[in-house]
Amino acid sequence: MTEPPQQEGFKRQNDVEIGSIFLIKDDGRSIDVSNLVMRIDIFEDIYSHFMTALAVFSDGMGVRTHFPISGNEQLKLSYKTPGIGAEMETLTMNVVSITKREINRNNSSESYELELQSNTSMIDKSVKISKAYSGTISDIVGNMLSDVSPDANFSYEPSVGEYKFTIPNMRLSEAIKMVTKHAVNKEGSPNYVFYETVRGFVFQSVGNMSKESPARDYDNKLPGVKLNRDSMVDQFNKIQDIQIEEDFDINRDLKSGMIGSRLVTHDLISKTVSGKNFNYIQDFDQYQHVNSKRKIPSNSRYDFVFGAKHIFIVRLGYTTVRRIRLLLW
Repeated sequence: MTEPPQQEGFKRQNDVEIGSIFLIKDDGRSIDVSNLVMRIDIFEDIYSHFMTALAVFSDGMGVRTHFPISGNEQLKLSYKTPGIGAEMETLTMNVVSITKREINRNNSSESYELELQSNTSMIDKSVKISKAYSGTISDIVGNMLSDVSPDANFSYEPSVGEYKFTIPNMRLSEAIKMVTKHAVNKEGSPNYVFYETVRGFVFQSVGNMSKESPARDYDNKLPGVKLNRDSMVDQFNKIQDIQIEEDFDINRDLKSGMIGSRLVTHDLISKTVSGKNFNYIQDFDQYQHVNSKRKIPSNSRYDFVFGAKHIFIVRLGYTTVRRIRLLLW
């Protein structure tokens, strides 16, 4: 009589099941380094076009010198998170450098970090685009990606408006950065981002992302505080580290025109000049926001007076009114 298979489960914080980790050379040679890898960090950033990773090795076999590792390798990783019904996923990244080499005191092993990048990131550094594109910005971004990396998966939020661009010998990342500035969705929200995940590339507005339902809820609870859930689930959904990079900066907001601004457009083709005013207080509800709360209240001290001489007026104090005019030209 055979025993029933044991049910997999999430056993501890940061639990992950590793299927295999191989280093593969361009000539086809490979070596299993599962026992040498101490940690792998995979980085996905909506403000970075390409995915990166970092693999920390504790090498007592001399793989670095005898294999050797010279930057002509790929690291192939298969993994999954246990206990949530996930399938095994395979990720292949390119080795680009070795950093932080340290020889252990007994000289029997060494530790080092391998910096890894995705295939499209490698192509971006060696291939340039010289071609004309037309259509919506989302279509143009998809076509440029397809020309450089035909096998890449691409999902996008459709943008509106027809454009024509001639890309003059630029890298994919440079060209996408240039055309993304013109992307606007059907609600009039800009702020599109192009980034890579383990499942492919995404082109989407930050405003639309903020409206989506959360994939998972995480808790920022203090150590020792028990929730009314299973302890393993608590560990899985616990935020381990938070870094607040910046807070409000009124000087920056004033200079960048976030509070109020006037855009003047001179079209040399149609020989026309047009202007568009932006008022944060009045226009707030017309756009999508990550935070639904206003950064500046509707009854703030800023009076918007758009004209030839100034953009807005700042009221200082409650009884005495002092006007500060910001010159437009």
